[in-house]
Amino acid sequence: MKRFESRWVTTGGLPGLILVMVTLSNPTPSAAHCGEHADSCSVPEWREVSGGGCESATDPYEYGTWWQPYEIWATWCDRPVMCQPASCSAETPCGIGRTCVNGACSCPPGRMAECAACAGECLYTTQVLPLEHDARCWPSGIEGSVPCVGPLAGGTWRNHGNYVSAVAKLLNVALGDGLIDESQHEALMEAAGESSCGK
Repeated sequence: MKRFESRWVTTGGLPGLILVMVTLSNPTPSAAHCGEHADSCSVPEWREVSGGGCESATDPYEYGTWWQPYEIWATWCDRPVMCQPASCSAETPCGIGRTCVNGACSCPPGRMAECAACAGECLYTTQVLPLEHDARCWPSGIEGSVPCVGPLAGGTWRNHGNYVSAVAKLLNVALGDGLIDESQHEALMEAAGESSCGK
């Protein structure tokens, strides 16, 4: 299984986590069956799991990247089919891809092997994929200057409007300096208005 270390840095009430991921080893099957038999009965299924986190964008006024972990599950073959001919010997071999076992031809298990019986699911491997400009990753520049939890000077926001007003002042300066355009200004103000900060 692919393993990684995570270091999280919280930046406030809005999503603003930084995920630092270090791969420690190459993906290996977490169940013995999956390494030999994965995909032999069905196409693997990707399932979202908890534990994702944000990586801030280079642009402090852009949404960051959300790193989403997935588990990849497969259904494995625990019994290969018996192949024709029904019996075999040194004089009558089974043919390409077939093995003669105790006088009978057998299709050995493996990826996409012919299968006589499919056992239960098993976790084949895991992956963590980036989802860029994700709405869960509030721009780091806004959170750093106008934290959701309260003003930089300390305390908490008097109310939600107080927080939105502070964001508006910051974004107006950014717009005037050419750091964001009108559409970004509008979208970020809308997001701030829909947040729970100050409530």
